[in-house]
Amino acid sequence: MVATLNNGGGFYSPELYFHEAKMHGAKIELPCVNKSQWMNSIQSVIIHIGFYIIHELEYTVAQNLLAERELNGKFKSLNDFVKRVQISLEQLIILIRANAFRFTGKSKKELLWDAHYLLGHSKKTVPEKTLFETKTKEFNLPELWKHELEDTLDEIELLGFPIRSPFEMLESALPSSLKSSQLKSIVGKTLK
Repeated sequence: MVATLNNGGGFYSPELYFHEAKMHGAKIELPCVNKSQWMNSIQSVIIHIGFYIIHELEYTVAQNLLAERELNGKFKSLNDFVKRVQISLEQLIILIRANAFRFTGKSKKELLWDAHYLLGHSKKTVPEKTLFETKTKEFNLPELWKHELEDTLDEIELLGFPIRSPFEMLESALPSSLKSSQLKSIVGKTLK
């Protein structure tokens, strides 16, 4: 499935190939600045979605972050990322909304707050090597309201499909547990 996806897919959309991989026991991981590559990659039963899937993420941004990660190791935080990778606020927001900074343990809204603080008036970051690491102000934000479908809507907008099953997005369980093998016994009857 990963090879098919990386080769531009087959007849079906990428969503179907990821779904099929899940049906065969794969675990699908959203893009991560510390784990993903440009293309999809596989590690045991885990498929790491590649950066190329993220709509509107610039190729040069992905290549810069991959080169920096290869040269100086994994990113420790959003602040560390911003200091090391040249990126615009717009592109940083795309990565945050794609949940590529989930390793930090912060919510997307907290990360967006931090991103605006770090890059607020700048068009782009300008990474520069420093002798000493400087501390950036940390904010204690109140608990921000979140709906469980927010992440799913971000996935649909940025990836083109949700990672979770559409049935998990229903407000309540399906009212029927009818199996296809039982359809013959209900011919001519009304079914919800």
